[in-house]
Amino acid sequence: LIDHDPRFGEGQGRKNILNELLLSRKYIVYAAGIADDSEFEERLARDGCEVHAFDCTVALDKPSVTGKKFIFHDWCLGFRNRTSFEGNIFAAGRSAEEFVFKTLSETMAELGHENIDLLKFDIEGFEWGLFEQDFYGSTVRPMQ
Repeated sequence: LIDHDPRFGEGQGRKNILNELLLSRKYIVYAAGIADDSEFEERLARDGCEVHAFDCTVALDKPSVTGKKFIFHDWCLGFRNRTSFEGNIFAAGRSAEEFVFKTLSETMAELGHENIDLLKFDIEGFEWGLFEQDFYGSTVRPMQ
């Protein structure tokens, strides 16, 4: 169970993920979208998961990613050509051309992973592009 403080967003609270299977082996977790809150990623890493967090809008020296147990990658999952940061507070004043993007398939190949057990994403409106362009027609299917 993962606890989220209900004071920080609608729908927060206890989340049942990976349940008792978490104890059976080391899970590979990809987390797209960190911004200024990496509590979820840190918790899973402390619990023994191999966690890779991705966010091209976060600098490597930010408190949300420095000194953590998870592995941070400063690129976004997805496709640049389908991305607009207009109105995105985390990328204010910058254009999509300034950020590095890699597909889920490219990322998995680069990191040497053949599967992902859990994919978490909070990527400010880019979720559908990730599904449309990277999941559909692909053999990449996270367990959760």
